[in-house]
Amino acid sequence: MKHLPILIVSLLVAVAVAVLAILLYGPQEEEETSIVYYSSEGLEGEAVLDNGELELRLDRSTTRFVLTHKESGTVWRSNPEDPDADPIALPREKGALKSPLLLSFITKNGVVDIYDTHGYSVERNLYSIEESGDSITVNYCMGDVKRTYIYPPAISAERMETFFEKMSDSDRKFVQQRYRKYDLENLRSNDNRSELLDKYPVLKDHPLYEIRDGLQEYLKDRLEKIFRDIGYTSSEFDEDTALYAGGIVKNIPIFNVSVNYRLDGDDLIVDIPFDKIAYKKEFPPVEVTVLPYMGSGSMDETGYLFVPEGSGALIDFNNGKLSQSAYYADVYGWDHATDRKAVIQETDIHFPVYGIAKTGQSFVSIIENGASYAGIQADIAGKRNARNVVYAKYRLIHTESFEVSGKSNDAVYVFEKALPEGEHITQRYQFLNSDSYVDMAHSWGDFVAKTQKPATTPTTAGTPVIFDVITAIDKRQQFMGFPRLRPVTLTTFKEATSMVEELKEALKVPLHVRLRGAINGGLRQKVLSNIKPTGNLGGTGDLKEFFKKTGELGVTAYLDGEIQYARNSNIFNGFFSYRDAARFASSELAKLYKFSKIWYGKEESDKPFYLLSPAKILQYALRFDKYAQKIGAQGISLSSMGRELSADYDPNNRISREEVMHRQTTLVASIRENDRRVMTSHGNNYLLGQSDILSHVRLRPREYSILDRVVPFWSIALHDKISFTGMAINISDDWKEELLVSAESGAGLAFTLMAEDATALQDSEFTSLFGADYQAWKSEIEMIYADYNRKLGTISGARIIAHQFPAANVSKTIYANGTTVYVNYGYEDMSIDGIRIAARDFVSVQE
Repeated sequence: MKHLPILIVSLLVAVAVAVLAILLYGPQEEEETSIVYYSSEGLEGEAVLDNGELELRLDRSTTRFVLTHKESGTVWRSNPEDPDADPIALPREKGALKSPLLLSFITKNGVVDIYDTHGYSVERNLYSIEESGDSITVNYCMGDVKRTYIYPPAISAERMETFFEKMSDSDRKFVQQRYRKYDLENLRSNDNRSELLDKYPVLKDHPLYEIRDGLQEYLKDRLEKIFRDIGYTSSEFDEDTALYAGGIVKNIPIFNVSVNYRLDGDDLIVDIPFDKIAYKKEFPPVEVTVLPYMGSGSMDETGYLFVPEGSGALIDFNNGKLSQSAYYADVYGWDHATDRKAVIQETDIHFPVYGIAKTGQSFVSIIENGASYAGIQADIAGKRNARNVVYAKYRLIHTESFEVSGKSNDAVYVFEKALPEGEHITQRYQFLNSDSYVDMAHSWGDFVAKTQKPATTPTTAGTPVIFDVITAIDKRQQFMGFPRLRPVTLTTFKEATSMVEELKEALKVPLHVRLRGAINGGLRQKVLSNIKPTGNLGGTGDLKEFFKKTGELGVTAYLDGEIQYARNSNIFNGFFSYRDAARFASSELAKLYKFSKIWYGKEESDKPFYLLSPAKILQYALRFDKYAQKIGAQGISLSSMGRELSADYDPNNRISREEVMHRQTTLVASIRENDRRVMTSHGNNYLLGQSDILSHVRLRPREYSILDRVVPFWSIALHDKISFTGMAINISDDWKEELLVSAESGAGLAFTLMAEDATALQDSEFTSLFGADYQAWKSEIEMIYADYNRKLGTISGARIIAHQFPAANVSKTIYANGTTVYVNYGYEDMSIDGIRIAARDFVSVQE
């Protein structure tokens, strides 16, 4: 009974919060944008850019272009040369083949449709081309409409006269001659009063002007320009046509998109500014696809598509896998501020690069801006058309759906209010006189080194190694007769200290150690509003002693903390969901659940967790770093940062995914300015320049059937620029496979350890840690590392200059320092270049 008053207060607070949420986060008015109806009248010939290295010739009648690499003479086309001759494509698909841009939109009923620039803009003459000295901009108006001129079809005399005041004398006379003024008090003898009132009921209240019939196109062009110059908008046009002419223009989907092309040395830059994207609020654009057929391969060509899956993968042209699904993956993974109903397999890639190679030539496309909105798609010829393609598509307006009631099957769709301000999509195409994925990787890696300047250079003191020490998890236990989630000790701080001492003595190399679960309740920690050591691990004194001792040993030790999510937290922990959580586009709280591995849906019977708002993330990160400094940690690990990236669609304080990305980069940079070390996981591209070391980089792809070969593209690009490891060896599904992949990629090694044996994990949700038993793995770790470092210790920080597959199941990686590494993934011994490689093993040879 003594807890009853607290319960009543909690219920009252919850009710008050719910009412407040309804008031604050009710339906939001969506922003309207002004449509410009461009005209291509008089456009002919070619628009040309030439910087001495590249020449781009854009056909003004189609907006398609041909780009010539002058040194090699190679020609790259934005679209197939003769799309009408495609033997597979249906008529609408042929329209897409002719288009440099595709745009998807959605209605409030959830129906999605796609417009292509050829059929919905170019053929209707609804586009314009602007040329400056070093760039060409194509402005598209895309819609299922005839050419519409934006001037008032009919307008009240009072409003028209205000417009007259803004015009020059000659323009005013020109407009007056093209309109007829109707006034019921001053009609002509042949005017039909009743017909006029039927057509324009407002005539009984005031006079109006109506455009005269039969105007020639050039007169309409001049009228449109006059009204545009005085600020007349498409929104006003829609109001005028609906109010006075009975709605002569239907409310149909219409969009503006502008694409800018410019040359930068051997590179082509394609840019789409968001402030040049306009749409009607009833038809928000949800996706735009940029140059989907750029450089595409035909059914007669030999080549491959490169996709950034894992460390990299290739899809051969025309590989015959017609029954397999196309490749698709989200750059930086799923945006958790976007709700989803089910998850079969996560799709995430960590570097925004793709490419095509054929006939001795290739290009690499790098997403410089807007990568957080992008997904990479690739497919072979023979399905929808006869082209092998890879391209990026970008999410624009985000949507959410929810059911109104259990008695209806209809869903209500809610849209993000507007596109982020000031942002844009930028793709860089680098053209190479080579069809080698090694050269493609070097091209991107050199670009990273130039633009991001990695924080530290890789150590040359041997193979880097990371040890994750798991101190505590939570498990449901009986407490005072009730089941509750409570911390379970796996490694005390003193045990962690002893563990590191033993490892340092055994391996005799610099170590990186990350202490996980040490604060606020274990691996699934509570929010960092108040930071303290997890119970029963030894307290603040032992935690400080751990970092003091590791520092004396020359070990770089990191304290791990989660700053993006709120788990097991409530108002008593300083977490107030209606204030601190991010929101979906529907204004609902970003409440998240685990997904079933059996039926793929949300496990709503389990306790949810929340995505935190960006402001809270920043606050917790700074507080966490201050705490880590206080206890003597040499560095910090921000857990999911670098692996997951999410926006906040709170309509009252919306922060885009791209803005969150920039904030995270700035945050980590500011932490490092204080001579702090930072470890990140998985290696999202935007934090490469701010990470001292990367852990748990996914070096192998997920098993997409359409992929043909796995290549260490990411490792080739960055091996000499940053220290990294693959997944933890001892808790991998196949530790031997992970070891071989690490050897092929030249990666460091990672291990996850705990002092308790595996029985401590029973009846918990952390059974994936069964292999983390330190005592069971101690001698194995020493042998694995000693063998690996003996063979590969000299390659740390060296540039990969070649990579080959000399035989099935065998890879060959060559380094600039003269080291060659052979890896045999097969189950039979192999002999390559006179070198014997045992089954499921690797060897290195030094020149």
